[in-house]
Amino acid sequence: MLASCTLDTTEEHLSVLTGTRGKVSCKNEKRVVRQLFEALIFEGLVDFCFEDGLFTFQVGDNFVTANGKQTLFSRVRLDANSIKINGDPLTLSDAAKVIHTLPCSRERQNKLVEELKHTLLLCRWNQQNLLQLSSRRALSYIRLESALIEGHPYHPCFKSRSGFSIEDHEKYGPEASNTFKLHWLAVKREYLSVNFNGEVEQSFWKRELGQSTYKNLSDSLRKHGGDNLRYCFLPVHPWQYDKLKPSLEKPLSNGDVYSLGLAGDDYQASISLRTLLNTSNVNKASVKLPLNIVNTSSLRTIEPHSVCTAPHISNWLANLIAEDEWLQSRDALTIQSEYAGISLKQSADSGENVSWADDLSPSLSVIFRDASVLNEPNYQTVPFAVLASTEVDGKPFVAHWIEKHGVEKWLEALFNTVVLPVWHLLIHHGIAIEAHAQNTSVVLKDGLPVKVILRDFHESLEFVPDFLANKSNVPEFDKINPEYVNAPANLYYWMEDVEALRELFVDTVFVYNLTELSFLFSEQNYCDENTFWSKVCSVLRSYNDSGVTPHSRINRLNIFETQVITESLLKKKLYASNAHEEFHHTITNPLAKFAKDTCGESYA
Repeated sequence: MLASCTLDTTEEHLSVLTGTRGKVSCKNEKRVVRQLFEALIFEGLVDFCFEDGLFTFQVGDNFVTANGKQTLFSRVRLDANSIKINGDPLTLSDAAKVIHTLPCSRERQNKLVEELKHTLLLCRWNQQNLLQLSSRRALSYIRLESALIEGHPYHPCFKSRSGFSIEDHEKYGPEASNTFKLHWLAVKREYLSVNFNGEVEQSFWKRELGQSTYKNLSDSLRKHGGDNLRYCFLPVHPWQYDKLKPSLEKPLSNGDVYSLGLAGDDYQASISLRTLLNTSNVNKASVKLPLNIVNTSSLRTIEPHSVCTAPHISNWLANLIAEDEWLQSRDALTIQSEYAGISLKQSADSGENVSWADDLSPSLSVIFRDASVLNEPNYQTVPFAVLASTEVDGKPFVAHWIEKHGVEKWLEALFNTVVLPVWHLLIHHGIAIEAHAQNTSVVLKDGLPVKVILRDFHESLEFVPDFLANKSNVPEFDKINPEYVNAPANLYYWMEDVEALRELFVDTVFVYNLTELSFLFSEQNYCDENTFWSKVCSVLRSYNDSGVTPHSRINRLNIFETQVITESLLKKKLYASNAHEEFHHTITNPLAKFAKDTCGESYA
């Protein structure tokens, strides 16, 4: 992390950031500035005027102008080359001045500036050190995860990775495609919560690790004076282990924990950074490990309560999908089951008897996730995020598929494959999932989408109890973790109002996901955004009219409401007092207009 909290604008420092001497502006800096100001305007963090394609607003004594447009779902799109402050091109140092006028604490202002600087620094490293591929279109899934270097298309801190040095970025970031082994601990069982999903632990470890690695770790444990009856293995990201060494001194010295060193298969970071892909055997589990870094708006540790809950939720979803005739007939949805989890156990006592494990519980855990579904023979699977990317030839990643099948046929396949199964889970079963681009993969056959693969349910699945279609198969949360006993709504998985479910669906599928594809298609003259979203509306309307789900449920959620709320990602970063606090703003829902135009008032 860069040490300074205010941007050093000396010529020497700017040459590090931009790769030039004396020339401040560069492509990476313009992108960071553009996404910052798009977020400021979109989330209402500045009072602005928009007229004849020009955004204007006053910040302190400074007057900012930018050419751009407001696209559907109220998204703001600025021309990066046109952003000016008092008539001069706006740089990151100028952006820092704007940030320091925002009505939040100086600490939050400085932190945002710091993360923007670090984002720029890592982008510049990528530009200088990564081999630019002529095309990514034929890459395997695991290679695409490292080749997809663009980062979040909306959030201005899209590569902040606070805590990662340049060396860490090179070693553990997905872009460099470097592989590494996990660091293994042996932890006394009294400090752990484990869920092996009904499998005998020894057979679980032999299958996951292989006989040789299991034996080597077991032998190492015995040399330390422990055994498999009293201790359980726990993998740690090697970066995380180095950072936690001071906090582990006590348990390492008293025998609560043994360090067994690096062992086992090789892994590579995915675009989510803390989820690691097995490169020794791509069909073996991906592991999700906490990292004490901040990326975009969140600290990338893992909520301890969710780790051993993950298999229960995955089992629930897997059984629900298997028993759903509509989903089975279409064969368009599968999940990456989170089938095992290990976490440090938090004690009930919050007084003097708090153990080392309580302090470290968000920072040490593991979730095992099925990766075999990403490698179905005779199909191509891609991260959803790559669909809205552009290649070196200036054409979209999807260009050859659009040329082959036509935009109408391809989009119809995409919407039926990606939008409808997620919508069906929500409206028919009452379960909302965070199906944004990072949590979604698309399976293609001959370039046409045929299946969606969803993941990351332990962290972001939501339901409203009285909106569940079948309450008999819901996990018994009270029995899974004492934290859930008498817990209020809106804190864990159960929400108070169905509007929260609709927001999660609209945010993750539409506002911060498909809008990127619709904007790209419009810019590439494949189809304008009105046509794109009217097709989405048509697909939803056809489902709603099909009789699969009663209209009483559909009307209760009302996806065609004129105004909807969406999460304010930057505002949360600036103002949230804890990880659970959320901020929202109201946007216009274009589906309301399209539904009314085609179906009359009954759908408005």
